[in-house]
Amino acid sequence: MVVASVNPEIDALLDKATSTLDEDARRPLLEEVSEKTFNRMWLLPMHYENVVLGAKKSVDYTPRGDKYTLVYDVRPAK
Repeated sequence: MVVASVNPEIDALLDKATSTLDEDARRPLLEEVSEKTFNRMWLLPMHYENVVLGAKKSVDYTPRGDKYTLVYDVRPAK
């Protein structure tokens, strides 16, 4: 997933921070991104969750909004 801001300076900092494995070099870059982002009240997505479900004709299940799969929600299909 590619995310870009409307600020090329922040984009450049993010590109540099996400392309280094050196945590000591990455930390000040991400601190600067945080300062620039949160001081402008922007939201920066840090997590994306993909849910994968399987289906079978003999099972009746409706996915939940909170993404939990609870055993009492799964029933034999009629």
